[in-house]
Amino acid sequence: RRTVEEILYSALRRVGVLWQTRELNPAQEHFISALAMQKLFAAIDSLGEKSRTNNTFLLFLPEDEHHEVGLLYFNYLLRSAGLRTIYLGADVPLLNVKDAAKETKPTHAVVFITAVIPGAEVQDYLKSLGRILPRVKILLCGSPWLASLKFPKGTQYVASPDEARGFLNIS
Repeated sequence: RRTVEEILYSALRRVGVLWQTRELNPAQEHFISALAMQKLFAAIDSLGEKSRTNNTFLLFLPEDEHHEVGLLYFNYLLRSAGLRTIYLGADVPLLNVKDAAKETKPTHAVVFITAVIPGAEVQDYLKSLGRILPRVKILLCGSPWLASLKFPKGTQYVASPDEARGFLNIS
């Protein structure tokens, strides 16, 4: 956990800045992200399945969202705490979320948005998500600008790994 939060997140933030200033090209950014994802997948696999609760967390990225590192890390935090996760991954249409929820009966949904899109679109997305997951607590994570939005009932913005651990009662 310390490696991800103290080294990897810092490196990925720097990569983002270098990409925005065009000092890195997309292939270089994807290469670095892929390395991080490989390490996270290996760490998650090493945890095994040991659920200690009836809570089930459905994790996914919305359509056209491909930045998966934060979602993978959240999956790692949940699994390391003994919580059950269903990981759908990147670019998941709402219809597929609805089908997965029907099968898995999640208590929580974890959604990451890192792309800069109009706030009204995010709010519409969250309303639609709330309609298809009416009794599911939605945790929204990602870009800091999301904190300025008004969220529908049942949706909570999680600003950082520290806040995620607090919400989940993980030390």
